[in-house]
Amino acid sequence: MQLRESDPEECLMEALRSVLRESDEVLAGLARVLYTSLGRVVTRREVVELVGRDAEELLLVANEYRLLLSEGHDMMWVRRCVPGGEEERYGMPLVVEEAVRLACETGRWRAEEAIRRCFERLGEPLSDKLPSVFERLKEVAEGSGRVGAFEIRKVAESFGFEPGTLIAELKASGLITPRPPTTAKLLYDLHPLF
Repeated sequence: MQLRESDPEECLMEALRSVLRESDEVLAGLARVLYTSLGRVVTRREVVELVGRDAEELLLVANEYRLLLSEGHDMMWVRRCVPGGEEERYGMPLVVEEAVRLACETGRWRAEEAIRRCFERLGEPLSDKLPSVFERLKEVAEGSGRVGAFEIRKVAESFGFEPGTLIAELKASGLITPRPPTTAKLLYDLHPLF
């Protein structure tokens, strides 16, 4: 399918289709909302205006894939199932924003390039190493999608990063999210689309 350069939402929908197993209706709604959200936050009311009565389902899907997060996402595990009001605000993690920008231009989900661009934006001088660092973290996670601080430390040191700085940058980018504390071990979820 040849995509028209002038239709970034169509390009974005095609890119999302390659990484998500959702209906075309959900993908079209996600593309519309994500395109509208580039560089800014959106409110629940705006999402309803963009996609109609399916807004709640769309926000749940967007949260599941960590494409859009409530501004209070640090406490998401406490209120995950408690819907916010119509003025609740949602934004894209930085790495998702970079992937969405690339997808609007190319029609492809370019995870590695998005990671590199995200860390350039964060001012990381070793941004070219970060796609490999994240790939290694996924290997360490062995399909669970979770890594501990100790594992991150080992990977950080093997790539020449200071562990605390790397964890902070990975959190700032949206590539890792702290899990609710259930044991003494601090765990992080890896972003499912990168």
